[in-house]
Amino acid sequence: MSGAGGQGGSAPAEKPKPLDLPQLRAVIDRLPRSVFAGLLDVDGVLIDANRAALDAIDARPEDVLGQPFETTPWWRFSEVSRRQLRAAIRDGRDGKRSRFEAAMQDRDGRVLLLDFSLEPLYGASGEVEYLVPAASDLTERRVAEQRIEYLATHDEITGLPNRHLLQARLAEAMEQAGPDQVVIVLLIDLDRFNLINLSLGHGAGDTVLCEAARRLMDWAGDRDRVARVGGDEFAVLLDGDVDPAAAATAVADILGRAITVEGQEIHLTCSIGCARHSAAGDADDGLLLKKASAALYGAKARGGNLAEVYRRGPDDRDPERLALESALHHAIERDELFLCYQPQVDLASGRIVGAEALMRWRRPGHGVVPPDRFIPIAEQTGRIVPMGAWALETALATTRGWLAGELALAQISVNISAREFLRPDFVRQVETMLHTADVAPQRLTLELTESMLMDDAEGAVRTLAALKALGVRLALDDFGTGYSSLSYLRRFPLDVIKIDRSFVRDIAVDASTAAIVDATIRMAHSLNLDVVAEGVETEAQLAELAARGCDQAQGYLFSAPVPAEDLAALLRSDPPWAVAPARPVPER
Repeated sequence: MSGAGGQGGSAPAEKPKPLDLPQLRAVIDRLPRSVFAGLLDVDGVLIDANRAALDAIDARPEDVLGQPFETTPWWRFSEVSRRQLRAAIRDGRDGKRSRFEAAMQDRDGRVLLLDFSLEPLYGASGEVEYLVPAASDLTERRVAEQRIEYLATHDEITGLPNRHLLQARLAEAMEQAGPDQVVIVLLIDLDRFNLINLSLGHGAGDTVLCEAARRLMDWAGDRDRVARVGGDEFAVLLDGDVDPAAAATAVADILGRAITVEGQEIHLTCSIGCARHSAAGDADDGLLLKKASAALYGAKARGGNLAEVYRRGPDDRDPERLALESALHHAIERDELFLCYQPQVDLASGRIVGAEALMRWRRPGHGVVPPDRFIPIAEQTGRIVPMGAWALETALATTRGWLAGELALAQISVNISAREFLRPDFVRQVETMLHTADVAPQRLTLELTESMLMDDAEGAVRTLAALKALGVRLALDDFGTGYSSLSYLRRFPLDVIKIDRSFVRDIAVDASTAAIVDATIRMAHSLNLDVVAEGVETEAQLAELAARGCDQAQGYLFSAPVPAEDLAALLRSDPPWAVAPARPVPER
């Protein structure tokens, strides 16, 4: 809006035809109650006002008519609004329109915000004879606008700044940091918070979140330094000479104190990622939140209830990483992803009985990017979710083609990332893809890692049970490299355990490794689970695995991961591999 007196160079209004004064008064009085309207003479004396205007100040016409409008005590304008009104009256005499926002108090003492305008009105002589003030109440709209603006930058449950506002304040803090100043970010994730929602309800969960927010604010000493950046994730912005590890310990301590909700005592644990930036640091310290997130991910991968301080990774100085992230974002729509399949061989018959689908990326101008180069980036950026969906859909469609060609392949295995597995619609998505591809659920094996199951064991049990209800087979990948609890392993409705290649590599040369593999196979068989060994590369490794009763194996001894058409050729030729006879194992 322009300021008082037509600021911004408003031109004199076009002179309209004169109006009949009684008729004008009748029009003014019929205006809606949300609109204030009146009539002034050229000196600013109030001649008439509509009912809405009089009701707003609880006045009778005789109380206010004939008084200077801008100075009457009945309309309690703010001093700034009075000055704007006086200027508008002066400009109105010169034939200029004015419009501005005015503030006044109503009879109940509430401050109203008005969209105020003043129009000149010409008489028969062609001169300005009257001024018409009009105002509409902006108060509710402005409150709504302020509410929308607040919710865009704050969390509705805790009232804390959200991720958007945190990033703005973090950027400001880093920009203002002196040469000897340090900016520290703590990312805090409440471990297994969803159990509170599930067992006590979301109301109790909100109570816990608010209490956690209050404790963090009290500890940080400033509300603006704390933010809620996710469902159960908080951030604290610190500066000064603070030891990140000591700060994380203090946060874990204050959040670990008992919270009583609905008569039940709750003890929280949390995982914390810490990262720091100094003005003397590298240019890539602008990725401070991403580094704190990487440290948090590491803490949760180690079992949670831990704090981890970010340490510079080997790719932090890699100028190609950002380019990889950008290129990977468009890999699906540009048809750059493809699948290779590594056969899985039954060690009793020597025949191919399954295959693991492995994602590959052919980046234009760079060739095939190694999986260990792009998969971690996809997981960190969240691109793994659409990429994983593409891989599952493609693998099922390829399997349908093999089956239509009467190629005997009992199982197709597809790796699932933690981000996919945790999505609430994951089970429904799998069911839809199986139906679309017309592949029996029993032919699909989903491979999951220990860390993603143990991050929320209770939730994992429910999701796995739903997948089992579809008929899908479930495999625990890289067994032995994580932190499995055997009590939880017994509860997981698994079908397959895959022995990690790090154990297979030394099985023929190291007695301790061989003993671990032997114990793993026996344990799996006692739980009625099949065992698949990964990374088999030598005849000696194969012989050791077969002698210990391993069910299946995959690795370069049999075949490297190959395109779908090459695996189809292998299936047609059906070459049996010579495998040492397995020793007798107890009946399952």
